[in-house]
Amino acid sequence: MAKPRARLKDIAEATGFSANTVSLALRGSNRLPEETRQRIM
Repeated sequence: MAKPRARLKDIAEATGFSANTVSLALRGSNRLPEETRQRIM
């Protein structure tokens, strides 16, 4: 049986960041500091 995929909302709740910030991190946006991106990943 396949595991359910993590949603942005799930990752945001687990990391304490907003869904928008998680989305930017996953897309590799330059608008986020590298430290924030690493904390989400």
